[in-house]
Amino acid sequence: IPCLDRQEYTTMKKLLLLVIWLISSFFSLASAEDSLIPPDEAFKLTVAETYGGIDAYWDITKGYYLYQNKIQLVSETPGITIEELPYPESETKQDATFGNVQVYHEPFTITAPITRIGEARLPTELVLKAKYQGCADIGMCYPPITKTIKVRLGADAEPPKDSTEEKTAT
Repeated sequence: IPCLDRQEYTTMKKLLLLVIWLISSFFSLASAEDSLIPPDEAFKLTVAETYGGIDAYWDITKGYYLYQNKIQLVSETPGITIEELPYPESETKQDATFGNVQVYHEPFTITAPITRIGEARLPTELVLKAKYQGCADIGMCYPPITKTIKVRLGADAEPPKDSTEEKTAT
């Protein structure tokens, strides 16, 4: 066995430590992935009708968060439109990939106003497409999530906007 001089020994020692660190990091990461819960458990979404709109409620498991700018609610029902979402207060997070982003670590509700026209003003079923993305605090993120949710809506309480209203002479 050839003898190593001091510099070669130090280099080999550093290389061996690096290999050990990489292997332990790999197993640590694999273990972290195994401990992740399914996205439907991390981000439980429920939707219900409310006066003039719908409430989308996310129950977020401790140790997880949702990106505010990845949340979308879209109606797939003709005659029903989801208006601009009034996002509740969020917190700023320094994200390694996206920079400063707004996130939710705690449960929250978005009360989304809807507009209904024509037959959609009658009791109907709203087919809602919800899109969102979240991560675990340990640094692992889920791919974007898309869910289709059906919500039973009662008759629209708003009086119809009729463009043929009688005009009063002055």
